[in-house]
Amino acid sequence: MDVVSEIKDKLNIIDVISPYSMLRKRGSNWFGLCPFHNEKTASFSVNEERGFYHCFGCGESGDIFSFVEKLEHTDFKGALEILAKQANVDISKSILDNKYNEKKNKLIEINELAQKFFSWILKENSTGNRGRVYVKSRGITQESIDEYQIGYAPTGFDNLYKMLVKKGYTDQDIIDSGVCIRTQKGDKIIDKFRGRLMFPIQNISGNVVGFSGRHIPLKNPKFEPPKYLNTGETTIFNKGKILYGFNQAKEEIVQKGYVILSEGQMNIISSYQVNVKNIVASMGTALTPEQLKLISRYTKNLYFCFDNDKAGQAALVRGIKLALNQDFALRVVILREGSDPDEEIKKDSDRWILDVDEAEDALDFIIKEYKKQYHSIDDKRVVLQNFVEIFTSCINPITRDVLVQKLSSEFNLSEETLLEYFAQKSDVKIIPKVVKESPVPSKEIESNDIEEYVLALICQNYDNLKEYLSLEHRPYFENNKIIFEKLLSDDLEKIIEEPEIGKYIEELLTKNLPNNEDVVSTFLDCLKLMKIKHVKKQVLILKERLVASDEDEQDTILREIENLTRNLS
Repeated sequence: MDVVSEIKDKLNIIDVISPYSMLRKRGSNWFGLCPFHNEKTASFSVNEERGFYHCFGCGESGDIFSFVEKLEHTDFKGALEILAKQANVDISKSILDNKYNEKKNKLIEINELAQKFFSWILKENSTGNRGRVYVKSRGITQESIDEYQIGYAPTGFDNLYKMLVKKGYTDQDIIDSGVCIRTQKGDKIIDKFRGRLMFPIQNISGNVVGFSGRHIPLKNPKFEPPKYLNTGETTIFNKGKILYGFNQAKEEIVQKGYVILSEGQMNIISSYQVNVKNIVASMGTALTPEQLKLISRYTKNLYFCFDNDKAGQAALVRGIKLALNQDFALRVVILREGSDPDEEIKKDSDRWILDVDEAEDALDFIIKEYKKQYHSIDDKRVVLQNFVEIFTSCINPITRDVLVQKLSSEFNLSEETLLEYFAQKSDVKIIPKVVKESPVPSKEIESNDIEEYVLALICQNYDNLKEYLSLEHRPYFENNKIIFEKLLSDDLEKIIEEPEIGKYIEELLTKNLPNNEDVVSTFLDCLKLMKIKHVKKQVLILKERLVASDEDEQDTILREIENLTRNLS
């Protein structure tokens, strides 16, 4: 039996899919809401016997491997690793059997063994008492200890090293794993982490690849070591490509549709303990493009919550610029009761939950922060200079447009002036968006109402076009919704027999239309024009509301405008 068949034999497809969709048995199949698209009626079917799923709504189908690939946003190799771990199937000597992966797997083994050692020390060994006292003082629950696999590294110099040697690992592999180091003289190997609360770092597959150790202060220390100590760069650990708590948070991120990015392990754990679980932390470094790419596989909605100190706010601005360049929708969590989430949660956990719900649009936040520096015309120039880099970071032209609108309102400058200023100060070319015209005969469309033209086109080519009609096209027929609904639901012969509508249908059937070799393309192009007309009208209505709205409503309206404008592309 090959490895794929072995995994399928050991895993039940219902158990694999259930964490993503609540399934209920109906006849021989199981049904639930589709995890691949939003729906209110369960159209996602799973056949347990055949190990196969199919959605009657969006058409997605496949087996456990294709399911994990799509839901975990990975390739077949990634899905194989995830499912092999669930099935307890060893794949190190099958698909991944080469020297590099053998080394990689050995380093993971050592890190996971170290995690078990640290966990045992914290929970059961007498040398872990200092760790247990500290955990209690920080309010870390047993559930959190288990979920995040927290442990304690004892104060001895080589406790872990001796244990690993007894397990048969070589000195080189132990050093390469990052858990032990050579002394400066090079004659001894010692534990890297000593007297620290240990937070294991997992990769996206749930493997332990490194650690972050929090120093537990002594009463009368001779010297104070660094508060946090992380695993150095190894074959399996790169702190610029990984986020603490991501493996635990990924399902919540998908479910809630956004992720909170913070700093430090305690912020993540405290938030988890009050049921805000879609939160991750950077590893003591500035946010990187690789970390954003990881996040984007699960969501494009990012909430920043960095410390309120000067360094945290500087990191926040850098992070916003970087994320705008990857087209994230951004918000900022403003803390009212603490300098970081951990402190606020300990003071008032309800306040933390409320602050997350009331997260502010990132552009509004930056404008407000920079505007505090604005007291004169000269200040205005300096403040606007700060927005040049933010403007150029906006890879999405709609986000740029929204930024210019907000700045125009805040600084009492015309949008044209701001665009000209940004064009002068940056390499961004400000090019008006040109909507591609439909290839339908323009003279005929100009001289005839487009709705009537399309209805005539449908009537005269009913058999060819009926399959292309959809209820989503209804709003485009602003003056002829009833006629379109009839054409969508009934046969043409029945509609003609109706007293009032029938006469109009006869007129459409006899209407003189230009010759057209490709009726389907012409019909679809006309629909595009009607859609553009409809969307532009909706945007105009929203912009009129925007002028008269208050600050709370403006953000909602701007998001509606942004969503509508995206539909034009």
